[in-house]
Amino acid sequence: MDINLRIRHLPLLLLVLAGALGIGVWGYDLRGEALNGRMLLSKPKQIEWLIIDADALHEGVTLPARTYVIIRLPYDIGPVPEQGLGGASSSSDAIASLETNMEGVETGTPGQLTPDGNPLPVPPPRDPEIVREVLFGRQGYNVRYWGYVFPQRREDGSIEKSTEAGLPGKMFLSEAERSYRRKKQQESRSPYTPDDPPTQFQLENEGRALGRIRHQVEVFRGATEIFVIANRELLIGSDRDGDRLNSTLEQKEGTDPQNPDTDDDGIMDGAEVFDLKTNPTMRDTDRDGLIDSIEVHGHNHIGPGDTDPNKKDSDGDGKCDGLCDEANFKRSCADFPHPDNPTDPTDDCKAPKSQWVGEDKNLNGQVDAGETDPTKRDSDGDGIFDMQEYYDCLLQGKGDCS
Repeated sequence: MDINLRIRHLPLLLLVLAGALGIGVWGYDLRGEALNGRMLLSKPKQIEWLIIDADALHEGVTLPARTYVIIRLPYDIGPVPEQGLGGASSSSDAIASLETNMEGVETGTPGQLTPDGNPLPVPPPRDPEIVREVLFGRQGYNVRYWGYVFPQRREDGSIEKSTEAGLPGKMFLSEAERSYRRKKQQESRSPYTPDDPPTQFQLENEGRALGRIRHQVEVFRGATEIFVIANRELLIGSDRDGDRLNSTLEQKEGTDPQNPDTDDDGIMDGAEVFDLKTNPTMRDTDRDGLIDSIEVHGHNHIGPGDTDPNKKDSDGDGKCDGLCDEANFKRSCADFPHPDNPTDPTDDCKAPKSQWVGEDKNLNGQVDAGETDPTKRDSDGDGIFDMQEYYDCLLQGKGDCS
């Protein structure tokens, strides 16, 4: 731990805690209880301090609840954003900076030309960065946390005062914390009536029950320092491979923190864990013969025409989506009535012990000639499930019935 870091930021942190939360006048702690200045200053041992360095963040860290934490973000906290002003990982302040520096000037990618044939100026290179939800393990909707990004000095030595409380640096709050604060602000409002109008003092202080802290940051640049406190444990870490799964969660899931797609199935590890709920270490999560990305046609969700990568038989007709060993389904011809005499079970059908059966026999994610539709129980609409038709074929002694 760096004691110099702790001493350097302590006065600013006390100012943030007192000014941003309105401590001594109004305020609440993370348990929803009233908070005042004397409580903070007279009992400093109530909440412990913890400093997390860059190396620890790469390894992955579980932050304890109700602890003042200072985090040194490593420079390579995440991937380097793509050139340009767009992109899902672009931060609003970085975009604003580019717009300020290149006001009125159209920008492009290297080698891109204007209609007149002149090269478009290229935006300056960006530093590695990480979005808030990834840094904090996508726990924002379940864990109440808030924090502060310490300011970095500009080349001229100045520091921008960017918080609503007039402090340098910027604030951030989890979704759960913002929801909690909105609720408390609503509860703090007095039920004014025409006969009992609000005083000037009440109007000026309306909604200040939780101080002046407001959410301002969604993207963190590398080599910055932040402060955070939460009401529950937080699984934090870097994301150097850019798969939106931080280093702590990579350990938990058994994925490779240096490979954005550990199982090479065409879907990023983070999308598998949080969106599709598939196994990021298995190319074919449900073992139906189809690679996960083929089932969803390269999407991060299950859409129209997609099969479920977590279900071997998406439409429930008894036939697996891809191509499976029928012995694994533990079905036999005796489970189905003979097509010529439905009321009389028969064992005339002699299904082989190992028979490869499936709807997408060439495993390409498309319904081709001679295949059934893995999203429809009755592909041809004749009122008979596809698996029943397969056994009917066997009972009738036909050739390839798969």
